[in-house]
Parts: sequence; C-alpha cells; structure tokens
Amino acid sequence: MKSNREQIIDFMIKCSNSVNSEEAKGVSTQYLSNRLGMQRTNISSILNGLVKDGVVEKVNGRPVLYRIKKKTMTPQGEQSCFKQLIGCNGSLKNAVQLAKAAILYPQHSLHSLVLGPNGSGKSYFVNLMYYFAKENKIIENEAPFIRFNCNNYSDKPDQMVEILFGIDKGSFLSRAKGGVLFIDHIELLPAEGRNILIRLVENNYVEVNGIKSEFNGIIICAMNDIAQQSLIDYYSSYFSIRIQLPSLAERNLNERFELIKHFFTIEAARCNKTLNINSELLICLLLYQCETNVKQLNRDIQIGCANAYVREFENNKDNISILMSDFPFYVRSGFLNFKRYKSEIKEIISENCNYAFSKIEATMISLSEEKLNKKKNMYDFIDEKVNELRERGIEEQDINTIISIDVENQFKKYSKKLMNQVVNEEQLSEIVNSRVIALVKEFLNEATKRFNKVYPHSIFYGLCLHLNSTLSRKDKVQRLSNEQIMDVIGKYQDQYSYCVKFVSLIEKEFAKRLPIDEVVFITMFITRDSLEKEENKYPVVLLALHGNTAASSLVEVINNMGSHETYAYDMPLNKSVNVAYEELKAMIIKIHQGKGVFVIYDMGSFATMLDMISSETGIEIRKLEIPITLLALDCNRKIMLGMEMDEIHEGIIDAYNNTMYMQKDEYYRSKSKNVILSLCMSGEGAAVQIKNYIKNNIRLHEVEIIPLAISDKQFLLEEVNRIKENHNIICVIGSYNPQLMGIRYIPITDIFQNNSKELRALLNLGNEDIDDNDEEGDDFKVIFDHLSHELELVDVDKLRVYLPKVIGEIGVNENYHLTEEQELALMVHIACCIEYMLKKVPMSSNIHKENILNENKALYNSIKKSFSVIEKEFDVTFSDNELANIISIMKMSQKG
Repeated sequence: MKSNREQIIDFMIKCSNSVNSEEAKGVSTQYLSNRLGMQRTNISSILNGLVKDGVVEKVNGRPVLYRIKKKTMTPQGEQSCFKQLIGCNGSLKNAVQLAKAAILYPQHSLHSLVLGPNGSGKSYFVNLMYYFAKENKIIENEAPFIRFNCNNYSDKPDQMVEILFGIDKGSFLSRAKGGVLFIDHIELLPAEGRNILIRLVENNYVEVNGIKSEFNGIIICAMNDIAQQSLIDYYSSYFSIRIQLPSLAERNLNERFELIKHFFTIEAARCNKTLNINSELLICLLLYQCETNVKQLNRDIQIGCANAYVREFENNKDNISILMSDFPFYVRSGFLNFKRYKSEIKEIISENCNYAFSKIEATMISLSEEKLNKKKNMYDFIDEKVNELRERGIEEQDINTIISIDVENQFKKYSKKLMNQVVNEEQLSEIVNSRVIALVKEFLNEATKRFNKVYPHSIFYGLCLHLNSTLSRKDKVQRLSNEQIMDVIGKYQDQYSYCVKFVSLIEKEFAKRLPIDEVVFITMFITRDSLEKEENKYPVVLLALHGNTAASSLVEVINNMGSHETYAYDMPLNKSVNVAYEELKAMIIKIHQGKGVFVIYDMGSFATMLDMISSETGIEIRKLEIPITLLALDCNRKIMLGMEMDEIHEGIIDAYNNTMYMQKDEYYRSKSKNVILSLCMSGEGAAVQIKNYIKNNIRLHEVEIIPLAISDKQFLLEEVNRIKENHNIICVIGSYNPQLMGIRYIPITDIFQNNSKELRALLNLGNEDIDDNDEEGDDFKVIFDHLSHELELVDVDKLRVYLPKVIGEIGVNENYHLTEEQELALMVHIACCIEYMLKKVPMSSNIHKENILNENKALYNSIKKSFSVIEKEFDVTFSDNELANIISIMKMSQKG
C-alpha cells in the first residue's frame, strides 16, 4: 500500500498530464480530499512538505492551488533507499510499504515490530528504515541509530533493563533520543523490561523510580517469528505496525538468484578478482536448504570464495574458478530439488553458459561452439556431461543424480539435433544402412497401429540416425541409472515392452549386444510428444471455504469428474486468521506451477489474505468470490424474521446482485490486444446493441468490443482496471460518461449517427476495408432501423411513434432539457428493457433503488405517468427497479 505522500504525488502527476485544463492548472486541498478520501488537514501538511522539498509549487489565489513542478519526473519503480533491497517490488513489497507508512505517519512516526525467521534480514531492513527516515527529513541527518541486542544480555536480565531503559545519559534509550532505537530479539526481554517497553511504545516516555523521561525518537523492535505465539500476539497487540519478513524458502528463485549475484559481486570486490562459476554450482546455491536463510546463503558464499582464493593464491591470476568442492558439503544437496524446479531454473540460468562475477557486475560466458557441436549421439551427450562435471569437482554420486534427472532434457536436445540433419529419405539413405531404414520403418508402422498414434517423418529420420550411430559404437557400458530406467518403464510400460522386442531384433540382425539404455532411448523417441506435454504448466484452481471439510468435500467431487487436479483449503471458524494466512500461503507456494493460481472463495478475510500472499510471494492470484455462506445465512435470517418466499428471493437478489456479478464472453476470452468498451446501466441491452451496430457496419481488425452492464462506479473502475492489465482500451462508448482518466469517451449518439467511414474515423481505426453502405437519416431513423434487426419481440414501428413522444414529454414536464444524445441513450435502453420484459428475462437489480426514488419523487411520478402509454401498447410493466435505472441514466447524462 502506498503512503499518503506517494498517493498525492502520483495523483498530482496525473492531473498535470490531464486533458482537463482546470486540473492541469493545479488542485486545491479540498479537491484532493474529495478525490483521495483523505483528511484535508493531513493533505495540507503533506503538501507544505512537498513545497519545501521542491516537488510541488504553490499557485496563490482563492483557493490556493498546488501543482507538480515541471522538472519533477514521474518516479520509475522504487525511488527511496529501499530500492537497494532485493525483492522490494516482489516478496518484500508489502513490508516496504508498511515501513514507509510507519515512518511517514503524520505528527509522529509509528513504532514498529519487525518479525521474521533467523537470518531473514531484519537488522538490514531496520537500517533501511532509519535511512528512509533521514531521507524524508523525519529525523535529522545526524540523528543517532542505536541498536540494542537482547541476546547479548540474556544471562544478565537485571542489568539488561537498566542498560536499555535507564534514565541516565549512558543508557541506550537516552542515546537514541531524536533518532532510532532498534531493540533486537525482544522475545528475550524479562517481564519488567516488557512492561517498560510497552509503556514506552504507548506513551513515549519511561518512568523509573517515579522519574519520567520523555523519548522523542522512533522505536523499532525485532523478534524471531519462531518465538512463543503468545509472546508474538502480546507484542503485536501494542505495536501499530507489524512487518513480517519472509524466509528465503518463501521468496521466489529470481530473487534468490539476485541475492547470489549480489553476494558474489561483493566477494569479487573484496579479493579484487573475477570469480568464474559454472551453472551446476549456481543451481545448487539456488536450491539447497538454508536453515538460517539469507544470512546462511551469504556466509556459505563467503566460505566458498575464501577456499577458492586460498587454493589459487599462488597462481597470481586475475580470475578464480569457484568449484563445488570449495563449498560446505550440504550445498550440493540442491541437486536433489532440480527436477522439481527444472522449468523455473531454465528461465533463470542460461544453458551452455558459465558466469563471471567482477566487483562491478555479473556476466554470462558462452561455452565454445566447437564444444557444443561435437556431440554425435546420445552417449556422447552423456559422456561429455559426465566429464564436464568431474572437471568441476563434483563427486560421482552427485554426477549420477544430475545425469539421471537431466536425461530427458538432454534427449530432447539430441533428438531435435538429429531431426534437423536430413530432410528426405533419399538423403537419409546416403548416411544410414538400408537395413536399419527398413527395420525402423516397419517398427514405426506397427507402433502406429498398436498405439493409435501417427509419427512424423522427423521421428523416423531421427531414430534411423540414432541407431546407425549406436551400432558403430564399440563401448556398450550402461550410462543411465536404474532409477531412471524404472521411471521410463513406469510411465510407458506398453511402449517399453514393444521397444524391448525391437532392440532384440536389432541385436539379432546385426549380431551386436546393445546396452539397456538403448531400449529407454527408443522408447523416448516414440513417446517424445508425451514427454513434451509433461513439461506444460497450467494455472492451478484452489477452493477456499469456511468450515471443517466444505472445500475438501466439493473438491473431491470436482476431481472425480474433471481431468485437472483442483485443490482445497478448509478454514474452520475457530481458526485464527494468522494461522490460516500462513497455512494458505504455504499451500499456494506448494501447488503453484508457474502459471498462477485461481482461487474461488466464499467470504470474509480470504480476499485480503490472497492479496497479501500475492504481494509477498509474487505469485499471480486471481480471485472469484461466491458468497454462498453469507447468502445462506441471510436467507436463514430472513426466514426467522417471518418474511415470505417472494420477499426473501427479491431481497437476496437485490443484496447480492453486484457481489456475484461475473463478466461474460469477450472479457475473459478476448485475444485481441485492442478493445473497445460499451457501457449501459443495467442488463446488457444498450451495451450489446452498441457492439452489434459497430460490428454490422464496419470490419474490425484485431479489435474486440466488450459490453459492460455495471451501475456501480467503483465496481466499473475495478473491471476496467482488470481489462487494462492485458488490453489497450481504445475508448469507452455509452449513454453516460464514466469519467475514466486517460480513456476517451464517445457518446452513444456519435455512434448511431455516423456512416461506416465516419464511424471508423471516430473510433481511430483507420480506413481499412470500409463498407460504406450506411443510410443517413433524420432524427433517430438510424437507430430505429438498427433496432428493427436486433429486437425479436418488440414492434419497432410502434417504438418510432411512441418512444420519442414519451421521452420528450418527460423532458418538458420536469424541465429536463435532454440533448439528442441523452434522448438516444434513453431510447436504446428502454427498447432493450421492453424486449427483456417480453422475453421474461430477469432484470438486474439496482441496489440504490430506494435512495434514487426518494430523492427524485417528482421525476419518478412524471416518468411513471408518461410510461403508461408504452406499458399499454406493449403490454409490459416497468418496475420501480427499472424506473430507478432510467432516472440514474437521466441524472448521469445531465452531469456528464
């Protein structure tokens, strides 16, 4: 969450770039208060600070206006001292925002509690909070930063309290006045110390022996999150800001890689050497378990670099090669996790590259092309990999693990290389023994019948080349581990059995003994597509519901009926939110496959928890609230109040209509980058008619139209922002102006009263493929002609007669001088309403119905009287709900 200061700066920058000339001139404190929902006094204080800092300038007048100085550039990413913090825009984004909020809080910075596992970087984070306070002139540049580590005095609890909170000038508290007092490991404070600390946090003074001592600084405390939960809860209840730092395991691999690069760069500067590191070592550092988190990762890298420096001390070279053997033995255990994270590793660490770290930067070093291209068959691939790993000091047991895990990836490279060598059978016959070609052809023809699968020519060419090369080899040693062979047999038992017979035929034909590896490789050839499909990652579906087994029971049904695994999280009502948050976060991290998590939940704090988890972990989470629990509770309550069935049903529809609204059609399925939004107040009538009219009159190239029927402004804004994430919004068309900054609004009249050429120009779509068959007519001829094609049950000829008269009558009687644009918007909406009523389609509810009708009684009576003619002619009845929608359209049209 951004601080108030950041929100004000961002909003004022938008105003300075606005097409609205009044906004561009400057904004008042009252205007900012209305738009941002902040107290005017707080805004005034922040603006004065921004003027003092030279970010904002004041324009004298009545009222006083403020605007961004022209030289002030739009911030790009994190601009404070926190930008040096790896993960500031990822897993630590929420922690950084809370830290900023604590320091920048008006009047007096809020005291903070920083929680995190051992070695997660709490001390470093607190240091940055101190620099941030100086950076923003919350404290003076010379203000002290005093750290007190309770761990150093754990064996002297009586002295600890006196040394920390004593009123004499030598105590840590006295020395920190005007600055920051950082108390680390407060879980070790004795009871007396805890009481003093809490009073200090609440009142900003301590009292010892009846003597009060004021404290005007900032207090930041830290504790290990594995401390007793009761102690954590006790402290948390007194600190306004609680900042949670994640463990290294909870941070994504990209951040961990950045940390590794950062630490190696530091070590390169210390020894004034360039450090060369191979990709296997980097994989281990990315994946091994660090019990003490970032601190251990840093320490282990220091140990590895120190050992390498000693080993090559006498060589006097500018470069040092860092080997696996230089590191503690447990680092190599990272190989065990490689298979699980193979796809993520592939995106982070480039193949066929080593890395070099200087004191300035990290660079990749590509291996020589000659070295890469000399591989001839699968055995050469494996042999070279083994030799390379041995040269790097990796032990034989670990080499076998790496080869076993990576064999599928190596095979795909190898088979792809083979398949690119020949383009036809004639070329193949010049390279491969004719008998091999005949046997492979017969083998694949039979496989096609047996496994009901068609094989491309590339598989045929590749398998021929592979067998021809294999038969010429003298070495027949087994390269693959028994575990890898059993893995292939387990996955493709039928194909493996078939290939065993084929290998026996080859051995008999050519009187040569082949290793068991060969059966595995041939099996891989005929299952190659299956191997590739296994690597595909998909979004994950998670159901999170309140109750002991609500989600689990539903997921059991879904998994029995569906083919893609769905996951469940059950939250009993007696479970604390903190425990639930940690469990839910751990589950999402575990099930995430790299393509995001789609969460369906029922109510309560799930929405907030999911936002926080996404912010902390960087995992993309899409939410869908289906408030079935609240809905059922509401039904139950209404029944207990003695309400009738119809009354309960109507009340539930009114209450939950907007909550349960879900976009349909184009929004979720739109593949075009460019979209146009068409709006109406309720249903989808006018919005769909706008879409259909445009599509019927001009050809759209790589542009889609998304109809939205939303009356709630905030909900509309949220939907537009969701669409904006993946699409370029060309413009918004509708019966009212939603006033979306940066998105062009086009009135509905401008659409229906233009021919194809003019319409394309209006929408900024160019002049491609124009079908200029429009007929221009007077008044509303175009729209009625269009409606005659779109509406099934409405007599449009009757509409031509009665609708303009009724709308004109309303405008005259109530002094609503509607423009042609506003009249047209009403006509389209009313025509669609009549169609829906004749079809008996349920109309969406307006949750503000009562307020609208009470505030516009005269207009309501006028509309109801005028509409009696339409109701009689079309045999329909406009409900109060729909009349409220029509009043809203008229009011919004007048306001623009």
